[in-house]
Amino acid sequence: MVRRYLAALSFANLCYYGPLWRRLLDLRTAPEFGMKSMPGWGEHAAAICGVLLLAALFVGLDAVFRRAPEPLWSLETPLAFVLLAAATQVLMAGTALRMKLVHFAETRQLVCILGGIAVLALLARYHHAIRRIAAPLLVALLPVCAVTFGTSLYKAATHPALNDPPHANPLQHAQGPRVLWIIFDEWDQRLTFDTRPTGLALPALDRLRTESLFATHALPPADSTIVSMPTLIEGRTVRHITPIDADTLLLEYNDGMKQRFGDEPNLFSEVRRSGMNAAAYGWYLPYCRIFAGQLSDCWWQEMGTVWNSGGTSFASALLTQPRAMLETSLFSPFGQSLTVLNHRRTYEELMQRSKRVAIDPDVQFALVHFNVPHPPYIYDHASGQMTRSNSLSAYPDALALVDRTIGELRAHMEQAGTWNSVILLLSSDHFYRVSPLVNGARDQRVPFLVHFPGQSAGLSYEPSFNTQLSHDLILALLHSEVTDAASTEDWLNRHRQITSEQ
Repeated sequence: MVRRYLAALSFANLCYYGPLWRRLLDLRTAPEFGMKSMPGWGEHAAAICGVLLLAALFVGLDAVFRRAPEPLWSLETPLAFVLLAAATQVLMAGTALRMKLVHFAETRQLVCILGGIAVLALLARYHHAIRRIAAPLLVALLPVCAVTFGTSLYKAATHPALNDPPHANPLQHAQGPRVLWIIFDEWDQRLTFDTRPTGLALPALDRLRTESLFATHALPPADSTIVSMPTLIEGRTVRHITPIDADTLLLEYNDGMKQRFGDEPNLFSEVRRSGMNAAAYGWYLPYCRIFAGQLSDCWWQEMGTVWNSGGTSFASALLTQPRAMLETSLFSPFGQSLTVLNHRRTYEELMQRSKRVAIDPDVQFALVHFNVPHPPYIYDHASGQMTRSNSLSAYPDALALVDRTIGELRAHMEQAGTWNSVILLLSSDHFYRVSPLVNGARDQRVPFLVHFPGQSAGLSYEPSFNTQLSHDLILALLHSEVTDAASTEDWLNRHRQITSEQ
């Protein structure tokens, strides 16, 4: 029995290695920059207990199935877990096939399915031989378990805490323009306005378009958030980024100069230097850690993955860590994956904070960086519920969520009486990068709308420009250098060559 448990313990530890130990033990310097917190004692203790419990489960299953006349399902052929994992992959493949998809967002999804089938075929053909060598091999690999447990305890004891510094003290500011800058991550111009998917209605966006300056050829700084957002906030073209540690993202500009993301001057520091309060709410980038001394209010959440969406307390991690081995960021046999649930919680928090800051007269400038329509997809347009799961092609539903977001925010501001006192700037950090999945085409343009208080007539702006100039435009709006759609058009005509000069 002891030999069997040791073999089971070794195998259980190997089962945990891919999705879990990578997060807990294989942390390098660079990923720390985008992490909300480092794994703590709760997650490490849950992983160790989870391995011990999984090993006990394997022993129990082995005892049950050894009573069968022909014990195909046996501990010594680690078939129990392989069958479970393979069944999960087949379920997820079936979901994809029912959706008539020919592309997989994650290559490893297809690899897992084919690998599971291959393993099952080998076990069916050679299970007697495999049974004879599996147990000794697993016992020989038992030292890996000791190394894993020891490293886990060491990491839990030595990981530095990642705490966001306190916000800056609010400033007393006289009445003046207020600007709300909303960035919808991976929001695409072509699919939203030009060649909208059949049957997709976006009434809130269409209405706002007819009441705003609407740019038809706005281009983002880059095709990734980690390059575009620093460019937008710094107002300078970033050609290369290097994550250093939790607090440092080194930016290299077109002119060769280097600077840490967040160092002054930047948009937030210039707003505060002008005597105004600035706030930021977003995801993916650690806004509160980088701009703490420049923001009177802030909230952020890291990007959800299989490895960080299972909870940080011992109880929650013990329950969700085994589940993480059976799903990917997009696909899960349990409905919405842990990553999708995480994405949903982040969106809901950002929605609440955007409503709050939109009616707060003490905040003159606020950035809200939404995590939609970026996948994973959470919204089911047909039902109007946040129940979307196991989907690769739900970008139109995500656009409907963007429209719903604008509609809810507008209604909230109108009810509070602030719709006609706030300048609204809507745009995106980058276009939809896998748009060929929707209708076979790709376009690098992003939406760009500026709505002024009391504006009821639209103005279409046709010339091409890079949205990097948002930095300077926002400052001009706050300082009343630009006061309406016509003056914005004139300002864009004079400044749209900014990227070629930097």
